[in-house]
Amino acid sequence: MDERQSLIEETPTNFFHVIKQLFTMGLPFIAGRLSVSLRMFLITAMAAKLNLISLAVLGLATPFFLITTAFITGVIAAPISTLAQQTTRSDQADFHHTFQQALWFIVLLAIPLTFILYNVDHLF
Repeated sequence: MDERQSLIEETPTNFFHVIKQLFTMGLPFIAGRLSVSLRMFLITAMAAKLNLISLAVLGLATPFFLITTAFITGVIAAPISTLAQQTTRSDQADFHHTFQQALWFIVLLAIPLTFILYNVDHLF
């Protein structure tokens, strides 16, 4: 309990300071989400300039890619809480092991997705 009590006492109690820290930590995520939204907007605008069929195909494909992106983001983000706990415990062996498992899982997930993306013309 002494260690936990010392962490509570060292934690800044200023609400705006904590909000500023959270906002600062979230800036890369916010920038990434804005860039994805801007990219989707530009793709839609370019498809609309081609013809209506291109715009319709884009409208049909977008939900598939959004679901796939959400799944991959979840898979990548899943081990983050475990890695954070292992970092606070200074458990380097478990951290290294979990990090390696996460990287291998992402690579194994990327192989079939890459195959599908490169052969999409032949599949459909």
